[in-house]
Amino acid sequence: MKPYTFILLFLGLSLSFAQPKQQRLKIEYDIYKGLAVPYKLNATLYIKDGVSIWQEHHNSREPWSGQPVAENLKDMHIDQDVLKVEVSPCIRTDIVAKEILMHGGVLKNWFLVKDNFVPFKWNITSESKQIGGYKCIKATTTYRGRGWSAWFAPDIPSSFGPWKLRGLPGLILEVSDVSNLFIYRVSKIEKLDSDKIFKTDFATLMPVRSKTVITYQQFLLDEDEAEENAMRELSQQLNVSTERVTAPRAQQEEVKYEWEE
Repeated sequence: MKPYTFILLFLGLSLSFAQPKQQRLKIEYDIYKGLAVPYKLNATLYIKDGVSIWQEHHNSREPWSGQPVAENLKDMHIDQDVLKVEVSPCIRTDIVAKEILMHGGVLKNWFLVKDNFVPFKWNITSESKQIGGYKCIKATTTYRGRGWSAWFAPDIPSSFGPWKLRGLPGLILEVSDVSNLFIYRVSKIEKLDSDKIFKTDFATLMPVRSKTVITYQQFLLDEDEAEENAMRELSQQLNVSTERVTAPRAQQEEVKYEWEE
């Protein structure tokens, strides 16, 4: 089929879509995170048959004016360059092998982390709307304690979506959690011209500290311990009492894990 392009003006942004070859796609997304300091960034989803690689471009981070800054930070000057980090962590999902491998960051170090392949239970509704020339259907689910509403395109036969979201009979073009703290919107769809990223050793896509793979549960424990140790060391250096400040789970994509149930 001859490629063609849809142009969609959405929220003041010009989005272009190219009719892709089935199951081998490269999709660009805009991400919006309404945290204490709201920001937005870009990400790419690569799909080759039953495997996807989700890559977030942290060097594209910038303040998001669509959400207010937390009350206790309103008077603080936010340097835009502080948000930008020259890293692009990935999540590799294999729906055939039912495996998820990702880059997990602890302070300035990155590790190879194996996540659990948790099945999604979607409720597909009768609601529909057009996104980039595709008819999309609304579906809802709860994943690790957070509710999500997704719009998927049945005409694009891929069960993948942004971040870890998957399992619908069509590519997810738009998704947000019920509180609108996390929003993912497609900006471009095109065929996958090169599968180089799939042939590259996953451990080399990011400068990881070790090629040893650890479980997600162990990674979260290590993350907590590393942050506690960092705060203790800072307290000793400054000879003052310091308090560790972490984002509550209510401000994280994952609120509750399956091993905690």
